[in-house]
Amino acid sequence: MKSKTPPRPNLISVVSTATPAATVRSRYTFGLDSGDVHHYVCVLSSAGAIVREGSIVNSRPALSRLMQDYAGATVTMEVELDVSRA
Repeated sequence: MKSKTPPRPNLISVVSTATPAATVRSRYTFGLDSGDVHHYVCVLSSAGAIVREGSIVNSRPALSRLMQDYAGATVTMEVELDVSRA
């Protein structure tokens, strides 16, 4: 019989940009599908071409690097909520 994994605390990492997105015309848009260990990212140019696609490690430095590499990008995120624990 498998033992249950103890619940993890709800931790949130936030990386903010200096300028509100509404005032910036983005050269890039990226989507971020969040995960426990890795995030999956797809970066699109303003023309809609895929510039980068793949996974990054789930860490503040990796997210900061992504934000620096595509400064001013419009960001979309997939977030999964476990409503059974609400």
